[in-house]
Amino acid sequence: MTAPAMAEIQKLKCASCDAALEVAPGTVEVVCGSCGTVQSIEQHDGVSEVVENSPAPHRVVDVFRYLVRHPIEMLVWRWNWKAAMFSGVLRSMIYLFTHLKEGWRAALGAMSVEFIFRVIVSGASGSLVQAFHNAAPVWLATLCVMIMLPAFSHMIEFTLHTLNGDVNKGKAITISIAFSIISAIFNLFAMRRDALLVKDDRAQSIGQDLIQLPKIVGEFMFFPFVWLWNRNRKPTAPVEPLPPATDLANRES
Repeated sequence: MTAPAMAEIQKLKCASCDAALEVAPGTVEVVCGSCGTVQSIEQHDGVSEVVENSPAPHRVVDVFRYLVRHPIEMLVWRWNWKAAMFSGVLRSMIYLFTHLKEGWRAALGAMSVEFIFRVIVSGASGSLVQAFHNAAPVWLATLCVMIMLPAFSHMIEFTLHTLNGDVNKGKAITISIAFSIISAIFNLFAMRRDALLVKDDRAQSIGQDLIQLPKIVGEFMFFPFVWLWNRNRKPTAPVEPLPPATDLANRES
């Protein structure tokens, strides 16, 4: 029996800076001594692999840094099928109704192109929204989701519908852009309330999400009014303490 414990220590490399890591058997998480990155140890076919932990909750810049380092994980492995399903159904309806006057064939063709496109792209963008849902500062994370994702997806959308020859794509895309901005903000709003999450410790079943969504929609619709009310509400003046009661005997003396 000549197998000392030190011989079992594995030599791995940091997923962030490639620094050498010494990992003991059974370790599930390690912090790189060089860059300070928290990483998980995963087993794939008996081989240990170091994987940098997801960015949430972190700064917005950390989300972008993680995306650059791990684009496949963010856009493929964390593909948000819930966002893809909801977006595919709702967006394809926009193209169906805006192309009805061109005939059913044109309407169904435009709807099919939009559905396939949205299922693919919205799953990836939903993953990005989920990465931002715990990022700080909140206002910057919301701004990134509101501007960056719709701009990227609609450039691809315009190209696809142009190649498909959809004559009413301008009107449909205008409606779709407005819908995208509202949808991106709503997805972020819902994910901050643990709905529409996938591959997350707080992720719920699709049934639980559907039960929770009506309440979230109501909160989302009235949020600006509640925010303005709380912002403009005057603070309640503190109640002045009552003067101590004067003893009746002292007053009469």
